[in-house]
Amino acid sequence: MANGLSEWVERAMNLIPGWRLERARERRSSPAFRNAYLLLESEAKAFLDEKLHPQDRPAGYYHNYFCPDHAVELAFDAESPNAHRCPRDGRVFSGEPYDSAWRWFVNNRLSNMAYRLALMWQWDANGAYLTRCREILLAYAERYPGYPIERELPYGWGKVANHSLDEAVWLIPIARAYDLVREFLSVRERTLIETNLLALAAEHIQGQKFHRIHNIECWHNAAMAAVGICLDDAGFQKMALEDRFGFHHQLREGVLDDGMWWEGSSSYHFYTLAALIAHIQVLENNGARLHDDDRLKAMFRAPVLLAFPDFRLPATNDCWYFSSLLSDVCHGVPPAESFYEVAYGWYGEPDFARILERNYARRPRTAVESLLYGEELPDSGGEFDSESAVLKPSGIAILRSRDAIEAQSCVLLKYGPHGGGHGHPDKLSISYYARGFPVATDLGTPGYGVGLNETWYRQTLSHNTVTVNGRSQPPAEGRLVRFDAKRTSGFEVVDAGVTWEDDFYAGVTMRRVILWTDSYFWDVFHVAAPQECQLDWACRFQARRHRHSGLSCLGSISLSGDGYAHVRQPVEFAPKQMVTLEWGLPKGGVGAFLPEDGRTRIILGEAPLQPASDTGDLLIRRRNARETTYVGLMHHWDTAPSVRRVEAVGLEGTGGTTGFLVHTGTETHLWVLSEAVPDLSGVDADRTFVYPLQEPA
Repeated sequence: MANGLSEWVERAMNLIPGWRLERARERRSSPAFRNAYLLLESEAKAFLDEKLHPQDRPAGYYHNYFCPDHAVELAFDAESPNAHRCPRDGRVFSGEPYDSAWRWFVNNRLSNMAYRLALMWQWDANGAYLTRCREILLAYAERYPGYPIERELPYGWGKVANHSLDEAVWLIPIARAYDLVREFLSVRERTLIETNLLALAAEHIQGQKFHRIHNIECWHNAAMAAVGICLDDAGFQKMALEDRFGFHHQLREGVLDDGMWWEGSSSYHFYTLAALIAHIQVLENNGARLHDDDRLKAMFRAPVLLAFPDFRLPATNDCWYFSSLLSDVCHGVPPAESFYEVAYGWYGEPDFARILERNYARRPRTAVESLLYGEELPDSGGEFDSESAVLKPSGIAILRSRDAIEAQSCVLLKYGPHGGGHGHPDKLSISYYARGFPVATDLGTPGYGVGLNETWYRQTLSHNTVTVNGRSQPPAEGRLVRFDAKRTSGFEVVDAGVTWEDDFYAGVTMRRVILWTDSYFWDVFHVAAPQECQLDWACRFQARRHRHSGLSCLGSISLSGDGYAHVRQPVEFAPKQMVTLEWGLPKGGVGAFLPEDGRTRIILGEAPLQPASDTGDLLIRRRNARETTYVGLMHHWDTAPSVRRVEAVGLEGTGGTTGFLVHTGTETHLWVLSEAVPDLSGVDADRTFVYPLQEPA
């Protein structure tokens, strides 16, 4: 039967070329790919015994399947539709919205397993795989016409799902599964599946199109393309590919020139990329080579430029905190290695192979995409170069130390576009890694159904930036003033600013400058407003503070404002001229030197991290002023502090010039932050660094 099946594959596939299936079949015994086949086989065999079937009622909202206290996803149990356990403390939730959200997982598992069963049927001709796949397809075909349209949403209604987005994501593997088994179904069964399920679902999605440049529209397009090609429906194919807001329009307008998706989120970047990949793949049998587009190739490159030392991705805007090039990049799509198996198969770029090598140094090569799209990997010895970079259209810059990536330190500054509905109020926020450890990073978001998502994670205070009058920043787009990673002045710099023209921040201007060396960096944050305001410079720390000096305790303080209710046990301090704080790391530590004056009050407390049950230090530097500049030095070390002492010089009688002496133990560095350099010849220093704070014309 294997030979006959092989001949049929070449003749009958619509959504995948027969040669890919045949090559994958041959790879089953290859050492490079065998683990992928064995895992797929074991998953398919185990699923045959699962008593999981399409539900009689539509699924609810995935984002409601979260513990409201810990902001973590509940543990899905296929045999427990009415009891849902929190993995943090074991609490069980039941009723709505959890029971209907549970059905999202059912749909997701059934559609993906139908596709995997169909692949296994093609490769093994085991009738049990065909039978189970057939059961899933027919059960959905029998139920789909009767699913009501959920109208709780203002738009994007689903039938089998809560939302047309989830409908589209579910439909693509359903169409792929059918395409792989249709020749082995009866005429009646094919008619039922094609009419009551595939065509009806595609028509429904067509009616829910957003007519916008959006990640959801990319999934709408991919689902319509999959059904259109599967059923030879030219109308669906043309709308998905060529019409306004079709594939070409989304790629041209939605992908920025630096390769990032416009919504400013690592997770939504990969979520969108997954839809674009699926669209390209289902067109492959038609001879299309849509992956040759440079913008698509850039979508794989951009996250590599932004990856942190542990290969996690910046959790900017609405983004899953766990997103990583070494594991999951988003929910509902394959992990990172699946993306880069496809990318390396398409483009053969060494960096894509290195991402795969990093993944497979941790676990076997089991991505099913390796069987269908992958290539033999070169042996690069695991070397991976990562340098400072700026993605100007996205408004993200990252400065890195020149250490091996595992021990690298870096700081990322986010200044650019808001990101639409998934944007966060976080202009000029930073994320900081020290010696490979996340010290103060963006928290992203948990499930949208969790109250904390709005009251904490989407407020300015949960980001490492400045809040005015306790109110979160309105949407805005910042600008890059300078970026220099060449160290022509002995240091690297990123300098960016933002101005609000309306809303309650009207007339407020902020500018942040990071002056970077491998062992420490200066953080200079200038704020100006039309009138005196309460200005709160804030930074969260994943590390635990174990030492501070230069602070006189004033007692507990009551805080009010957007997100401030989530600060636990806040204590107010009066600072002396120089405040020092230190936090311990698994290896070594980080410290801060904060030059302060009588205008400042320091507030220390605890605030939620990810998950929300974990807390970290929150540092607030509060000033009431019309205009002010916050200056601070952050340093990191393995065995002993890299900076022993910092002192201010030339603060008076120099036209506003600020100078600082940094004593490292082996050298003394003089830093001058000024539009004009004064005469500081009497200052004893081994090296002098100058950065003019005046913006270039």
